[in-house]
Amino acid sequence: YATSNLILPLDNSTVNKNAIEFTCLAATSSDSILVNATLLLNSMQNQTLDLSGASAEKKFIIQDIPEGTSSWNCLVYSTSKIKNSALAIKDYTINIDTKGPTFSSVTNSTINARETTITWLTNEASNSTVSIWPGATPIIDNTFVTSHQVTINGLLPLTTYSYNVTSCDSLGN
Repeated sequence: YATSNLILPLDNSTVNKNAIEFTCLAATSSDSILVNATLLLNSMQNQTLDLSGASAEKKFIIQDIPEGTSSWNCLVYSTSKIKNSALAIKDYTINIDTKGPTFSSVTNSTINARETTITWLTNEASNSTVSIWPGATPIIDNTFVTSHQVTINGLLPLTTYSYNVTSCDSLGN
């Protein structure tokens, strides 16, 4: 009889790339040999690789997986007369996130001549970085939030400053 186990990516994992390596472990009883394994992505046959022997680990590299949630499984075939095909016990889920957060409501609220607060919103939890010039070191807050607030101290009176805000999600997008 044939068996199939899913190895990588782990169930419910999130990745920030569109080319993913999937790994399945295929096995069969000692009275038969493995024939092939097929990766099923969103219940559709995606790629089939030949197998041999009684046990094999197969890696599938799939390109251009769309953003969002996909399910995957591995269908294994052997020459067994009892049970010649098998899926893993359950589908695994993978989340593809290659897009960074979007920004809205960026504002600058002057507190006094030496201090200002910059606020903005993002559509997903992300960190907060404000770069200000002339010549200040960027201020970075690695707390992942959707409502951002950074206060800048030590400004010089009667000086015009420019600033840039950036945010990255937990995957670095």
